[in-house]
Amino acid sequence: MSDYLSWKLLTQVSINGILFGTMYGIAAIGLSLIFGTMQIIFLAQGTMIILAAFFCFWMFSLYSIDPYLSLLIIIPASLVFGRGIYEVVFRKVAGSKITSLLIAFGLMALLEHLMTVLWTANTRAIRTTYTAYSIPAFGFKLSFTRLIAFFIALLSALGVTIFLRKTLIGKAVRAASENLVSCRLIGIIPHQVNGITFAIGIGLAAIAGVATATTYPFDPYSGFIFSLKAMVALALGGLGSVWGAFLGGVILGVLESWGSFLISGGWSDALSYGVFLAILMFRPEGLFARSSDKAGESTAFSASDVNPSQIMFGHLDRSPKIRMALPPLIILALCVVPFIFDTEKSYIIYLLFLAFIYIALSQAWNLIAGYTGQVSLGHHAFFAIGAYVTGMIWVHKLTGTGYYFDPVTMFLSGLGSAIFAVLIGIPLLSKLRGDYFALGTLGLGEILRVLLIKGKSFTGGAVGLILPSGVYTSMMPYYFTSLFLALFATGITYAIVRSRTGLALRAINQDEIAAAANGIHILKYKVLAFAVGAFLTGLCGSLQGYYLFHIHPEGFLNLNWTLYPILMCVLGGIGTIVGPIIGAVFLTGVFSLANIYLPGIHPIFSGALIVIVMLFLPNGVIRLRMPKKRIG
Repeated sequence: MSDYLSWKLLTQVSINGILFGTMYGIAAIGLSLIFGTMQIIFLAQGTMIILAAFFCFWMFSLYSIDPYLSLLIIIPASLVFGRGIYEVVFRKVAGSKITSLLIAFGLMALLEHLMTVLWTANTRAIRTTYTAYSIPAFGFKLSFTRLIAFFIALLSALGVTIFLRKTLIGKAVRAASENLVSCRLIGIIPHQVNGITFAIGIGLAAIAGVATATTYPFDPYSGFIFSLKAMVALALGGLGSVWGAFLGGVILGVLESWGSFLISGGWSDALSYGVFLAILMFRPEGLFARSSDKAGESTAFSASDVNPSQIMFGHLDRSPKIRMALPPLIILALCVVPFIFDTEKSYIIYLLFLAFIYIALSQAWNLIAGYTGQVSLGHHAFFAIGAYVTGMIWVHKLTGTGYYFDPVTMFLSGLGSAIFAVLIGIPLLSKLRGDYFALGTLGLGEILRVLLIKGKSFTGGAVGLILPSGVYTSMMPYYFTSLFLALFATGITYAIVRSRTGLALRAINQDEIAAAANGIHILKYKVLAFAVGAFLTGLCGSLQGYYLFHIHPEGFLNLNWTLYPILMCVLGGIGTIVGPIIGAVFLTGVFSLANIYLPGIHPIFSGALIVIVMLFLPNGVIRLRMPKKRIG
C-alpha cells in the first residue's frame, strides 16, 4: 500500500481526531447537563468557551500566567458567573423552551460583540514555549497541548461522573433530569438544582475554553461553531449520558479528521452534520444512551384554543367594525407613503422595506411553529435557497426574461425552497419532534453552507453570485414588492388558519395522538405547513438578492434570518396574525435606530434587548391583558 494510505499515517490522523474531539466532548457534557435538567438548547455554550479563551489569553498576555495555571482562577470565576446568569436570566423562564432558546441567542449576540469591543475581532492564539512541542511515542507524534487537553477532558468527565453518582447534590441533579415532578414531592428544589447544573455547565465551558486557547486560534465569533459541534456530539452520544457526550465529541473529532484527510476541510463539516441528522432520525437517543421517547416530545405552543377573531387580533378588544376597517386603512396609508417621502433619500422607505420582509418571514415561521407547534431553526436555509435560485437564473439567463422582479423567477425561487422543504421535511417531520426537530433543522443550514461554497462556478463559491446592478435605481419597486410579499404572506397564513387545514394544524399542535385518532394525516399537514413557510421565505430571499446584487453564503445563511423572525413572533404574539406584524415593525425600527445612534455597540444593545423582551414579554404584547402563561 502506498505511503498515502499507510497504516501509520491513518493512525496518526485518527489520533489527531481523538485528541481534538475531546474538546467537543467537554462542551457536549456541559450542554448535556443543562439540557437534561432545564430542557433548553443553550446556544451560547460555545460563546462561553470563547469568552474563557479570551480571559486565558488576557491573563497570559498581561500577567504572564501560564494558561493551565489560569484554570485555578477561571474555573471558580466561571462557576460563579454561571450561577449568576442563571439567577438573573434563566430562573424566571425555567421550563419555557422557546423563550430560553431566544434568551440564549440574545446572550450569545451580546457576549460576541462585547468581546469584539474589548478585544477586537482579530484572531488570537496563545504561544508558549511548549506550544509547538510534540511528544514522540511508538513512532507517532503527539501534540503536547492536545495531549494535555485530552487528559483535562478525561478528568473533567470523570469528575462530573463522580459528582453525579457519589454526592447528594449530584444525585438530585440526576433525579431532576429524570422526573422533575417526582423530585418536588421528595423535597428537591428545582431552582437550586437548575442553578447548580447551569454553573457546572459553564465551568466545563471554561475548561474547554482554556484547552481551545492553547491549541487553536480563535476570535469572538468562533463560539457559534463550537455550539453546533457540541450539539452534534451530544446527539451522537446521547442525552443524559456524561460519557456518551464525551465519546460523541471524540467520534465527531475523528470524523472531521478523516473527512479533512480524505476529502477536504469543508466537506468534512458536511459529513459531520450529515451523520448528525442520520443519528437524530434513526437513533435520536444517541449511540450510547438507552432508548427513550424524547423524540416524540412536542413543543407546546398554545394557538389551538383561540377563537377566529383571536387568530387575527389575539386578545385585543376590538369591535367587528374596527377589525374590518383597520387593515384596508393601514394598507392604503402604506401605499401612499412612497408618494409623500422621497424614495431615494428618506430612510423611512428603507425601514419599511426591511420591516415588510421581516413581516413575511415572521408569518412564514409562525405558520409552522405558532400553529403547528414545531420549532424550526433552519429557515435561513430556505431564505438562502430563494436568493441563490434567483441569482443563478439571472446570471445564467435560464428564463430569458432579463428583468428585475420577474414573477416567474421569484415564483421559481419560492418553489425551490418549498421543494427542498418537502424533501427534508418528510424524513425529519416523520421522525422528529420538539427539540430534536429544532436541532435537525439547525444542522441543515450548515450543510447547505458547505454545498454552496463547494458549488464553485455554479453558486460562486465563497464569493457568491454578483448580479448586474443599475436596472432599478429607485427604491419604489423594492418598496411595493416587499409590501406585496408582506400582504401575501399574511393573507396566505390567515387563509390557511381559517380553513380546515388550519383546524388540522391546531389540532396537531394541541395533541398529535388525538388528532391522528380523529383521522388527521399528521405528516401531510406538517409537511404542508413547512413547505408553505419555506415558499414564503424563499420569496423573501429572492427579493433581498435583487436588492443587494450580491448573494453569498455569509450574508444569506446568517442565522439572524431565522432568529430575528422568531423573536418578532414571540414579541408580538405567537399563534396570531397581527402579533408577528407588531413584532416585526417594532424590532426592525429598534434595531435600525440602534445601528444609527449606537454604531459601535448596537449589536450589544440588540442582544440585551432580546434578553429583556424574552424576560418581561414572553407571551407577546398582543396578550398583555391575559394572565401570564409560558409558551414553550
